[in-house]
Amino acid sequence: MHPALSDAVRPLLGSSSLMGHVRSLIANLGPVPWPVRVEGPTGSGKTMVARLLHNASRRAAGPFVACAMT
Repeated sequence: MHPALSDAVRPLLGSSSLMGHVRSLIANLGPVPWPVRVEGPTGSGKTMVARLLHNASRRAAGPFVACAMT
């Protein structure tokens, strides 16, 4: 993982293999030019993951806008 991306996913707590997988997904999906949909139950950290994806993307200089889908 690129050192800058490693710093970008530091806010995610946990050292399990599943959290490592989430960190890898963020590092791999952040730079892609397509939208990414993050799903999960309330309180699971979707907004944090979306913000980290945004920060790892080419759009990081622009605003981050969270949308709630019902």
